[in-house]
Amino acid sequence: MSATASSRKGLLLVSGLFLLVGFFLPWLNWLGTTVSGYDLPSGGFFAASEKKFDLANPFPQYAALNYVFWIVPAGALLVLIAALLNKRIHWLAAVPPMMALAMITIYLRFTQSVIDYVGTVKSLLPTFQMGLYATALGALGIIIGFIPRQWMVKLILIVLGPAVAWFGFNFLNNKLNGNHAATENVKSAYTVTATNLLSEFAANDTLADR
Repeated sequence: MSATASSRKGLLLVSGLFLLVGFFLPWLNWLGTTVSGYDLPSGGFFAASEKKFDLANPFPQYAALNYVFWIVPAGALLVLIAALLNKRIHWLAAVPPMMALAMITIYLRFTQSVIDYVGTVKSLLPTFQMGLYATALGALGIIIGFIPRQWMVKLILIVLGPAVAWFGFNFLNNKLNGNHAATENVKSAYTVTATNLLSEFAANDTLADR
């Protein structure tokens, strides 16, 4: 085995291990409540946010779609096996790290929303935990190690997952805020003042006494 191939194998082994282990380590600390990578597909992410910030999943009907993120640890294990056996899986290896980087983006955008709208968390950086760093490093290492030479392609693969997650999060967030604004602008079908209400109560009371 050449020195380059040996270095590449070492990079993939370390990166695969980082991605696999990092997925199950804490990613963020929300004022004493930690959330890990596996909390999104397992349902623990929104359970924690609802308990801590009273922010439940705004689209519970799509919760089952989060199961797809179990591909991240499964893919990391596949990368480790392929590296140990000196097998090359090329583009297939890019899927788990891209999804991991997309997950990181979702976690960070959600936490920034908590900072902006709830205010209990004051700053983003102090919430970062070891699992977040390990997952990011593992994802980057796999993309760099498995895709041969094509640096522009590697850059696109690194950016693509976070970009899709960023725009998707913003789209759903704007849609949710738009629906909320729409209900605020709906005119009531019937209005009553306090004076009218008291007068009606007095009239009913008088009729009852007769």
